[in-house]
Amino acid sequence: MTATIWAIDDDAASRELLGRVLADRGWKVVPLSDGREALDRLARGARPDAVVSDIRMAEVGGLEVTEAFRRDAPEVPVILVTAFGNVDGAVEAIRRGAFDYVSKPYDVDAVQLTVARALEQRRLAEENRALRAELR
Repeated sequence: MTATIWAIDDDAASRELLGRVLADRGWKVVPLSDGREALDRLARGARPDAVVSDIRMAEVGGLEVTEAFRRDAPEVPVILVTAFGNVDGAVEAIRRGAFDYVSKPYDVDAVQLTVARALEQRRLAEENRALRAELR
């Protein structure tokens, strides 16, 4: 099964680049233009396999997206994209529940590796839940 990744960025060029980087690994990419669009989809019950979101967006930023997923879909890993060198923002993102963060400008390998790790961790957690349920 191909993983579905939501790529959220209010900058069209960054969103397009991120989408290409993720699609190159064979993942299905759903580009979203801002955090509000992601929250609306989440509220309607849509669940991606992972989310990659810019941390700073005009209306609804990546930290709000992270908090919404932690509350409503905690099984979905959220990876935040931060401007190069913004370590404080990255630490705050992890503290609020993000799986990890990557810096802009994108290091293609780092983005792909981080998403792959997030998907693998999610798969293992789901397998663990299923095995526990079987044992009961």
